[in-house]
Amino acid sequence: MEPETKPANLLVEENLADKYIAHLKQVIVKKKLYLHPEFTIQDMSNVSGIPLHHISNSLNTRLQKNFSEFINEFRIEHAKLILQESTSTKFTMEQIARTCGFGSKTSFNNAFKKHTGITPSEFRKQK
Repeated sequence: MEPETKPANLLVEENLADKYIAHLKQVIVKKKLYLHPEFTIQDMSNVSGIPLHHISNSLNTRLQKNFSEFINEFRIEHAKLILQESTSTKFTMEQIARTCGFGSKTSFNNAFKKHTGITPSEFRKQK
């Protein structure tokens, strides 16, 4: 009888996936990694010590998000803080987008609207 082999797409156990996600959040916030526009899942793996495929699998199965969506949530929360400041009107949306780690105003607007249901401009007007 041959030893049982694990399928290549075996999911990370739920409790381990949850620990990975908690660790990822802690590292991302502590080091403000979301502010780097070129930050990739490979970079996250290198910084966190968690294998890339475990990061991807944990985010997909436990949060139903890919890495971009996950990292963009931190960027959006950072942007919301900036947009709520009275001095935010001194900056263009493109400047705010780049400050928060987005590569373009378009990707910022799309991610912001997906996350909050409104555009960054609408959010700024609400303050």
